[in-house]
Amino acid sequence: MTGSGYPGLYAEDTSGSLWYYPGQSTSSGASPLTGTRQLTGMVNRATAQWTLADGSGSAAADATGNGHTGTLNSGVGWVTGTARGTVASFNGSSGAIITNGPVVNTAGD
Repeated sequence: MTGSGYPGLYAEDTSGSLWYYPGQSTSSGASPLTGTRQLTGMVNRATAQWTLADGSGSAAADATGNGHTGTLNSGVGWVTGTARGTVASFNGSSGAIITNGPVVNTAGD
């Protein structure tokens, strides 16, 4: 929390930059955001994206080409449905896909 009593909010501008406004109230409605802001990332540039439709094996390919392939643990398998074809199915308790590193770009470039 900041001195204003509000934790702050995130807003995207028209160029796809994601900004954090510490202490900004969400009750401002359509009013312009005020105060200091911090660039936190770019919305329009995915660092990683998984369709989870690979269909077999223990890997979930990164569709961005950035090399963030995910590895399915024992709680994830492939199932075939009528609406989407073959997709990843999580067991609801231990299923996870592990990546080779961070996939959220916070560099602000």
